[in-house]
Amino acid sequence: MVVFFATLGALLVVTAGLWLTWPDAGRIKAITRAERPSDDYYLANDHGGHVDHHVIYFGTDSAVTDHLRRADVLLLGNSRLMFAARPRVLDGFFESRGLRYYAMGFGFREMDRFPLAIIEKFDLTPKLVIVNADGFFRDDISDFARTVMKDDAFGAWQLRHEAEAGHEVRRGLHQVVPNFIDLFGRPGFPWRREVVIYRSRTNGTWQLSPWDLGQHPVPPRDIEEPRPGRDEIRAAQRFKDALARRGARLVLTYVPTPRPMGGSPAAIARSLGAPLIAVHPAELKSEDGDHLDEPSAIAWTEAFVRELGALIP
Repeated sequence: MVVFFATLGALLVVTAGLWLTWPDAGRIKAITRAERPSDDYYLANDHGGHVDHHVIYFGTDSAVTDHLRRADVLLLGNSRLMFAARPRVLDGFFESRGLRYYAMGFGFREMDRFPLAIIEKFDLTPKLVIVNADGFFRDDISDFARTVMKDDAFGAWQLRHEAEAGHEVRRGLHQVVPNFIDLFGRPGFPWRREVVIYRSRTNGTWQLSPWDLGQHPVPPRDIEEPRPGRDEIRAAQRFKDALARRGARLVLTYVPTPRPMGGSPAAIARSLGAPLIAVHPAELKSEDGDHLDEPSAIAWTEAFVRELGALIP
């Protein structure tokens, strides 16, 4: 027994030393630096699981469902929208117009059918729906959403609370003892940067913690190219028609990214007869080559609401 505890103590000391001195440790210590912005935020994603699909679709958090039902404006899209939409800008803009908003975007490159299923399930009646058109109109759902929709309310509740508990344990434990797979990787499982995301119950926006500054410039895109396919146009029209039956107006936007996924946002907007807000402030940057970093996201949101103000008196 003495040998066991002596060995364990020695390993803990060596491990802690590696954790504090390892040259690249900073990039993998995201979990130890993560800070929940406030009690309004719940865990949406970390290595322990991605849970906000379940939380929103199954209504496992009554406050989330209540704010969603009361929203006058919904913002829809994939993770690029969720990185870009900054509440410090959106809050004041919509509040000044007497409107409540909710960012109902999702990760996993989520498409149109999953948010539409939520709108129909909870009988949502927003006045305005703003969609990041980049790869959204597919008349399809992600593989992850397909799995989620086969789950049940108890499974969603269990997943969320297990993820929250595991997250808090890891935050404390990894201050001293890192996961060796995080440090060194293992065969077939290359190292991946951890992303810790919290989500607001009140307005649905994401907050990354930590959120590293971008190193990769985001070049402007020709929003007239490439030409969207017929299936994309048909899916967009079906989505607009479904919203119109609920009395909602559709506005399209485009969040800048180095790797666009869909057809021309301008062409889709013209085919629908819908307004398009496509802004690209100077010097946008991305940390991962896919999403805006926080300063760029704030700049984009500020430019976006200036254009949106012309559509919402």
